[in-house]
Amino acid sequence: MNRRTATRRLMAALVLLAWVILPPAAIHAEGQWERSAPELVVVNMADTHSAYDAYPRILTAVERLANQYSGQNVVFLFNGDLFELGNAAAAKSEGVADWEFLSRLREHGPVIINIGNHEFDFVAPQEFVRTAREHDLTVIGNIADAEGRPLAPATTDVSVNNNVVRMVGVATNQMNTYPEPHRETIEIPDPVEWARDNYASLVRDADYSILLSHAGLTADRAMLATVPDTTLFAVGGHNHLVLREEIEGVTYMHNGFRGERINVTEVYLGGSTPRLVFRRVLTADVAEPDTRMAGIIERVRNEHLDRSDTAVVGVVPEDMSVLEAAMWSVATVRDAVGADAAFLNHTSFGSGLSEGQLPAYRFDQFMRFDNDVMRAEVDADTLRTILARSNQHAGTPVAERAGDFLYASEIDVEDRERYEIVTSSWVALDFNQQRYLGTEIDFEKVEGVTTKGILTEALSR
Repeated sequence: MNRRTATRRLMAALVLLAWVILPPAAIHAEGQWERSAPELVVVNMADTHSAYDAYPRILTAVERLANQYSGQNVVFLFNGDLFELGNAAAAKSEGVADWEFLSRLREHGPVIINIGNHEFDFVAPQEFVRTAREHDLTVIGNIADAEGRPLAPATTDVSVNNNVVRMVGVATNQMNTYPEPHRETIEIPDPVEWARDNYASLVRDADYSILLSHAGLTADRAMLATVPDTTLFAVGGHNHLVLREEIEGVTYMHNGFRGERINVTEVYLGGSTPRLVFRRVLTADVAEPDTRMAGIIERVRNEHLDRSDTAVVGVVPEDMSVLEAAMWSVATVRDAVGADAAFLNHTSFGSGLSEGQLPAYRFDQFMRFDNDVMRAEVDADTLRTILARSNQHAGTPVAERAGDFLYASEIDVEDRERYEIVTSSWVALDFNQQRYLGTEIDFEKVEGVTTKGILTEALSR
């Protein structure tokens, strides 16, 4: 037996021994293995956007977590963007399955919702808060109505033995990301200024705090410089990112989009300083989806999807992940209009594509928004500036991330005079150009085409 074989067998024996002497929770921990029970278990998710394909698997995972942490304090943090207008069944039923999903979480512990910019997709702001309370859910956030009256408290507490852990909710003030009918009915402060002026005083009489921010990565970086040392960790949302980093000495995490993962944090408060052990649960790895939740979603689809929703709009030649589908999309838009490069914002993409016939409602979940196609000519330096802010899924350090970013088609930039680029009308808006492109450009509309139109045309050939 050679040394490599012996090493493999030794490692296998150690893993088997670990399963015998350690609880399952510890096996999956991304930190120090713990034999004692945590004082608090925080299960965090955000930006599910009516994730009907993921909800049944999430509930199975939560059921297993609840069994592992039986008798311990488990709390669920839902950090914004429950609803999705692009999900036809969800929109037409006003989120029946989404409310059922949150109610099922509530069976296992308190559910705290920080208001995001999609909570009002189906209902008015006050109605959302009222319905959440009817389902025994706690809503927090720093959003007020047009008269300045808070829609909900900015904080809520969880008692952990003799400690008070205070959750603080912050919303994005990008008003153009909220449903247009409700923009004039709400007021939202600048999140960084609000945190600087209010966070410390809001948590002064608490032992610890947790920041729930739906303001986006750029604002969060600035906010984390203002939070007290007793902040356990911070959870972000809005940008559909996957990350966990230390920023300003605080652990900061995002858990992606459409329920692709949930984050679990074991909090140990027994020592002189808190200790945190992090776990990740990938939804795709969860077997045996919850049958009750799956049945409700099937019923909602059967009751609310009509022929226009189920009509086949094209055929997908092979399975594509979200990233693969996004890169196919930018290349397809580029080639359709004969440009040198195309750029589409990453939050336009809601799912991958499955091989075979593609019904309209699935296509709308994949490409969440339809936009005009905008064209411009730029020099090589401008193109390099845009490319430097693009494709930030590819391991970009958190300090260099912009939060929102563009998927870009491949191009080798040479010092020639001009390049023709295309993007969506959303990116080309004056107030979005610096955020997405890092510069300002004069665009003109490409007549007769839209982003979704180009993609459906390609899929129907």
